[in-house]
Amino acid sequence: MIITFYGGRDKFNAICEAAGIEVMLGCMVEESNLGITAAASLGAATRNITRADLDATFNMTERPFKGGIYVEDTKKLVLPDVPGFGFIGFDNE
Repeated sequence: MIITFYGGRDKFNAICEAAGIEVMLGCMVEESNLGITAAASLGAATRNITRADLDATFNMTERPFKGGIYVEDTKKLVLPDVPGFGFIGFDNE
């Protein structure tokens, strides 16, 4: 079952958490670094989200936004330590 960020995610996750069901996050190839940062932040803040497939980050040739997650040691996503998903501007500024 796929639940998008745009509808139903909170209710779906609350039902799964109450039932003791683990949830996995994923992303699409077209995701921006800011979108992947939002997904990773949700996963880090939610107890029953235990897995994530946010690998679009590793194939990203352009980062439309400055800030957000970054990759450490070629395999580890690191969340920013500033508010607003670490957004600090647009790449073309």
